[in-house]
Amino acid sequence: MQKKYQNGVRLGLFLASAMTSGLAVAQTNDVGIDEIIVTAQKREQNLQDVPISVAVIGQQELTASRITSLQDVGAVAPGVSVRKTPGGLGAPQIVVRGVASAGGLPGSDKSISINIDGVYVGANYGLTTDLLDLVRVEALRGPQGTLFGRNTTGGALSFVTADPTGEFGVRQEVSVGNFDQFRSITHLELPQFGAFSGYLSYMRNERDGDIKNLDAGIVFDRSAAGLGRQISPKTLGANKTDAFHAALKFEPSDRFNLVYKFDWAKAITTAEGSGVIAYDPAVAAGFGLSALNVAIAANPPLFSGDRRPDAVHNAFAVPGRMKTQGHVLTANLDINEDLALKSITAYRKVDVFGTLDNIGLGQLFYPGNPDPFYFNVNQNASRQKQWSEELQLNYNSKLLTLTLGGLYYKEKISTGAPDGLAGIANFFTVPLPGNVLPAGRDITFLTAKSAAAYGQAEVHITPQLDIVGGIRVTRDTKDGTYYRAIPAYGIPLTATPFTYKKTKPTYLVGVNYHVTDDILAYAKFSTGYISGGSVGGVAFDPETAKSWEAGIKSDLLDRHVRLNLTGFFAKYGNLQQSVPGYLANHPELNLAMVNYGNAEAKGFEAEATVVPLHGLSLSVAVSYTDFKFTKFTPLWLSTIAQFGGSPDSFPVWLRPSTTANLAFDYESDPNPSLGNARLAIRFDANYRSKVITPGIFTTAIQPSFQSIYKTGGNWIGNARVALKDITLGSGKVEVAAWARNLLNNRGSMWGNYSYFTAGTTYEAARTYGLDMTVSF
Repeated sequence: MQKKYQNGVRLGLFLASAMTSGLAVAQTNDVGIDEIIVTAQKREQNLQDVPISVAVIGQQELTASRITSLQDVGAVAPGVSVRKTPGGLGAPQIVVRGVASAGGLPGSDKSISINIDGVYVGANYGLTTDLLDLVRVEALRGPQGTLFGRNTTGGALSFVTADPTGEFGVRQEVSVGNFDQFRSITHLELPQFGAFSGYLSYMRNERDGDIKNLDAGIVFDRSAAGLGRQISPKTLGANKTDAFHAALKFEPSDRFNLVYKFDWAKAITTAEGSGVIAYDPAVAAGFGLSALNVAIAANPPLFSGDRRPDAVHNAFAVPGRMKTQGHVLTANLDINEDLALKSITAYRKVDVFGTLDNIGLGQLFYPGNPDPFYFNVNQNASRQKQWSEELQLNYNSKLLTLTLGGLYYKEKISTGAPDGLAGIANFFTVPLPGNVLPAGRDITFLTAKSAAAYGQAEVHITPQLDIVGGIRVTRDTKDGTYYRAIPAYGIPLTATPFTYKKTKPTYLVGVNYHVTDDILAYAKFSTGYISGGSVGGVAFDPETAKSWEAGIKSDLLDRHVRLNLTGFFAKYGNLQQSVPGYLANHPELNLAMVNYGNAEAKGFEAEATVVPLHGLSLSVAVSYTDFKFTKFTPLWLSTIAQFGGSPDSFPVWLRPSTTANLAFDYESDPNPSLGNARLAIRFDANYRSKVITPGIFTTAIQPSFQSIYKTGGNWIGNARVALKDITLGSGKVEVAAWARNLLNNRGSMWGNYSYFTAGTTYEAARTYGLDMTVSF
């Protein structure tokens, strides 16, 4: 089947290449860069008038670059690094300006907020599924604490989906590709009926994994958690997703409308393959694990190295599942020409279960014992429900632009081992008769609430000069209980309640100066924070950010050239980090959250787009961040010393210093000889400098781990060639050939360390295929 797809793709690429010669580049005066409308300041504005460093991915780029989820954004959003953490359904790890988004523990939050249609998404897991009907993605860099609130010390990502058009239409998209990939999207736009309009969309997306699992077919009994018997899969990195999106718009007048949107998705996904890099029996013996050495010697692991292998031993990685559902009702009222009111009412929920074989040692046996055991594996089940209401009032006049708002947010979370099972750390070297996982509890239940009021004003001193000021006050409360029990090992049930309450202000001051109608210069000081909390009864403080920023946005040479430059300096306090419980002096916890110190970051972002010819666009973007620690807490100093390091030797985790993006876009005029079809070519490439994965507390590292001490540091290229607007009766057809990871980079993606073992996940394999879209 894959061979059939490969031949089809080769034919499509050949035809597209042959047609290029018949589609001449039109060199006319009709050139220029289109205006881009964004809502980065809670109102519609031209991107070039917004005094924020914003990267925007428009609908045409979303299609051409095949951007369908948060995971894809890092490939085209300058200054935004997105990596999928190990585990298939794990939370993506995002870095902006040296701020590494975390928030994977119950009671903790992430540092880069995710918003869908104006709704803050609290759960950082379950964000890797496709989003239907996307029309725009906005990446706001730097603290956004005034208008977007808490948990935006690094920035905010905003996903915007389409509103109904009221014009009847049908669009069917079908994609096929290697690894038996198949995707179908059906979109039905309903005709307007009175004041009502709407649409429906359904997607089916599936593909096999890119690494074979040599431990396929092993059965795990998780009946104690209601999950039944689960089987390790044949391939790793596989996906099967069904998604549905619907919208209904009520617009009785030009001044008022209501838009309701509903999204639903269900995904079955296996974790990416983890390969073994190294195993040191001497160090293992030092930890009192000589019996593990005997088991390893009896069945030596398959050492995969730091290049993606064809197969690995990942026995524990059974298919995970994820279900999401969202409702949002947006009301817009134009009170008069200067005053507008908006209400956003939302409810979302997510249910996730996933497993992971961190190192890739697979299934192990102690000599003479028929029962298997597993080392350095993980399982997690999380559920989250959230409710929110936000009111916004926007006023605009010649003298003043004002945004006022209020937000109430509530969420309920349960997360940990699947409820009814013991936590992984309690049995990962203990033989499991019949592969029945021990019953127990290792789970946290949490209720969090946040209420905020905010305002931001731009005073127009002159037509060219604005003074900006804003403030937000937020009240956070968190209450929960951590439960732990392992009856099989005589550990009784314990319940650890915790609570957290804090009120914090954030603010912004700045100045905007329009040098000309096409050049904006701005400078500002802004603050933000990540809320504090408690994990398993171990409290931690809010992480704070103070940022100075200056920038220029310009359209030059009659809008043939767009050049945006930003420089920034930021101070971060009380940095939050999840660590093994024993490092926080709480060995009873698998993981805890601690504040480990302060840091500074300085750098710049530069983006340039050139349209030299009609239909041709070239763009380049570079982001650089110099991040360094300035102070460590006493707890963290003792942790560094425990591993033989010093403050100067402590590495900067996770944060790439440099990201770069290149893009080439060409779209021809209609060609009468080809039924007025147009050729569209898109090539983009992204680079992220090498990063250090958490797990090493000093720059001194065992030689056998060296190959994955730093990962990344390479270019990833993607391409798509399409024939658009082919006439088919009353409809249009588009056919395209595409490829992602063109050069099939096989490097290490995410290194994992466990003192005497090391493993890694890998860059996703090259994928390619054909798209066909028919619309009427």
